[in-house]
Amino acid sequence: MTKGEIALVTIKPEYAFGEKGFDAPQATVPPGETVCYEVEVVEIVKSKDAWEMNDEDKVASAEKKKEKGNKAFKEGNLKRASSCYQKASAAISIDKNFSEELKRQSQVVKKSCFLNLAAVGLKLKDYKEVKSNCAKVLEMEPSNMKALYRRAQAYHATQDYQEAEADVKKGLLDEPTDKDLLILSKRIKVSQKESDAKAAKMYSKMFAPSKSKPADEKADKDGVADGGQVAEGEEAKQGGADATTDMSGVLDVKATIASGKAVMH
Repeated sequence: MTKGEIALVTIKPEYAFGEKGFDAPQATVPPGETVCYEVEVVEIVKSKDAWEMNDEDKVASAEKKKEKGNKAFKEGNLKRASSCYQKASAAISIDKNFSEELKRQSQVVKKSCFLNLAAVGLKLKDYKEVKSNCAKVLEMEPSNMKALYRRAQAYHATQDYQEAEADVKKGLLDEPTDKDLLILSKRIKVSQKESDAKAAKMYSKMFAPSKSKPADEKADKDGVADGGQVAEGEEAKQGGADATTDMSGVLDVKATIASGKAVMH
């Protein structure tokens, strides 16, 4: 659109006043009604590029982008919220030439953006981003409670229980009665116990001794050894078979089968 241009904007009920409608001195809109607006472009103001801004403008711009992100987050538009937070933090990423007061303001905005990005990451289950953004906050403020808590949540979700418990303990040093941290600590311990039990069960099966096969039955008292050999100089009868040893030591076994005779040498 250009300056002076007029457009008719039609809004469906679900995006307008819905089933509640609207009643005010300016206008009355019945429930479930489609709304039409006539919009005229009065003026177009181009936002400054980063290189055109002074330090105060950069901080102010970052703050506005962060607020837009907060609005989008509350509306459930996580993708837009994430984009706004990223742009806000990028606008003030280089603040070494800022005055001390602007540096302080810049730090506040950046920490807020990183924490909010971590909150978005938790909702999207992007735990790598959660850990990364919380780490940025903890570089600026090592005891930041929200950063420790959100990173502990991410570690718990990825089953890094020792790291999760470490962050919780750090948080409890400053806030020993913090309800959220105490609840998370219990959840971590329960998860760790369940994980240890599963691991123990798995390893017990992996390294359990195998069952030995039953030993072969010993030769009976007639003196027949495994393989059908007969002790020298003795005669044995087994299952209707005649076994003899000749003078050369060669064993001839004649087995009588119901259907005939079979000779084994």
